[in-house]
Amino acid sequence: MERPGPCTVRVSLADARGALAQLGRMAVASAASGPMTSFAALRAEQQTRWLEQLRSRCRELVQQPLAAGGRPDQIWLFGSRARGDWDGWSDTDLLVVAAEQAVAERWADRLIDAGVGGDVLAMDRVRWQALPSHASAIWRAVAREAIPLLDQEAA
Repeated sequence: MERPGPCTVRVSLADARGALAQLGRMAVASAASGPMTSFAALRAEQQTRWLEQLRSRCRELVQQPLAAGGRPDQIWLFGSRARGDWDGWSDTDLLVVAAEQAVAERWADRLIDAGVGGDVLAMDRVRWQALPSHASAIWRAVAREAIPLLDQEAA
């Protein structure tokens, strides 16, 4: 079996600096807290921090109304980031639910434009409510595993 060759990953300078700063903070916190914690504990801590930052960014965006009006009912995180089994190649999968499809699509565009999600889907409320009984196992899994990102008051 042939081994894959080297690959190039492009990241912005700001993302690289942020990652290095985060690693430095984790090392300082780890040294200050005593013995090294397990990788699983560090991963869970990172997931919790990342999820709170994502929630905060989504709340900020929803507070800025669209010119065409309407707000999302909810923004859902799904996929590997929601399950917690993400890796370095994982993107952020979001699903925007609104009363009307057109409103959900406008919010999906806003999230993409703001760089919040890699894949952002739009769905009206009726389709979302029917998802748990969808014929596709993939869509049933999305409904089962999705994590809400907006507080009820924000939606």
